[in-house]
Amino acid sequence: MPESGYWSEDSKTVMYRKKRDDSALYDLYQVDVSGTLTRKVGDADLGNAPAPGGDWNRDHSQHVFVRDENGFVRSVLTGHLRQLTRDNVHRTRRPSCPTATTCSGTRQRRLRLRPG
Repeated sequence: MPESGYWSEDSKTVMYRKKRDDSALYDLYQVDVSGTLTRKVGDADLGNAPAPGGDWNRDHSQHVFVRDENGFVRSVLTGHLRQLTRDNVHRTRRPSCPTATTCSGTRQRRLRLRPG
């Protein structure tokens, strides 16, 4: 049964998780908006897959999100993914991104996103 569905950044596909039978593991799936083309996202493609949550810049051309305790920005126009932080320190809570201009975690470090 599909769980945790969300739109891809380009709004052309929907992403969802599905629990494997007799396992605690989940797989990520991508389906086009017509519902006719569904594919499992391979392990090698997971790092580049659209991410849930996050926030958008003013003109919705960039999507900021947190994955694996690090901040990322993806250009919707080019698909280019840029990693903003490389923080392997265990945090007591996940960073929050209340707006598209700042993102902060428990270490009081702020990310400033600039258009471009």
